[in-house]
Amino acid sequence: MMTEQEARAAMKQHRWSYLCRTRRNGLNYVYAQRKVEGKKREKYICAYSALDKLDIEQLMAKLTSIVAHSVEELL
Repeated sequence: MMTEQEARAAMKQHRWSYLCRTRRNGLNYVYAQRKVEGKKREKYICAYSALDKLDIEQLMAKLTSIVAHSVEELL
């Protein structure tokens, strides 16, 4: 499945930034961030503990959904 370094590399290849955020409950979550039309867009990917269960197809599906949604907002 996927390691943190593989997720970072896949996101970078598709012009996304990898973010690991710690929430108030102390758990870490993985987000992707990208500028679309001058605005930063973030997308929740998964809990950090579930990153090893994520595969590249699932990651790309989540990343492309935010780009498609952002383009629809512009139209």
